Amino acid sequence: LCIYKKGEVSSLSGNQDGAFEHYFQIVNNFKSHEMFSFALENIMMGLFDAKDNERIIKEYSAYLDDAQMDIKFFNVHFIAAQTYLVVKKLPEAIDLLDKILTIAEMTPEDKSKVLVKKTEALIKLDKNQEAVAFIEGNIASFLNNEAYAHFLLGESYYKLKNFQKSIEEYNLVINKFPDSEYAQEAIY
Repeated sequence: LCIYKKGEVSSLSGNQDGAFEHYFQIVNNFKSHEMFSFALENIMMGLFDAKDNERIIKEYSAYLDDAQMDIKFFNVHFIAAQTYLVVKKLPEAIDLLDKILTIAEMTPEDKSKVLVKKTEALIKLDKNQEAVAFIEGNIASFLNNEAYAHFLLGESYYKLKNFQKSIEEYNLVINKFPDSEYAQEAIY
């Protein structure tokens, strides 16, 4: 715990390298300690904030066997999945997002974030029919991302040349979520 606190103090004082040194000391030497998940999460978050995508993937791969697919490591896995999306490793992102969706203790808000990222990956891979089925099968779980889900559904229908369904989804966004940022995009 003392090493972890030193990492927090270093981070709060702007010394990210010092924070990493302390967090890496934990992840390399205390893998069975309860602070391991927190230290690894802080490493991943620091690298994500620094947009060090290559290193995120490297560190994630290095500690993957130690980061169980459970709620303690949700942020570690989710950061890695987002990074795969950024670096256009879309099949890897989808595979990891599917694994994350198996975490039973996930909050509804976290599940919603995962659903959005998987939908974005499917659309980027031009798997629009799969995206449509995925969104429609999970629409109630998108929660505060429902406007975006309907917007993405409209986008997918448009790419599938199902213009009537696309217009219906865009109109739904405009009428049901008029204050959302997607309402303006749906108009165009």
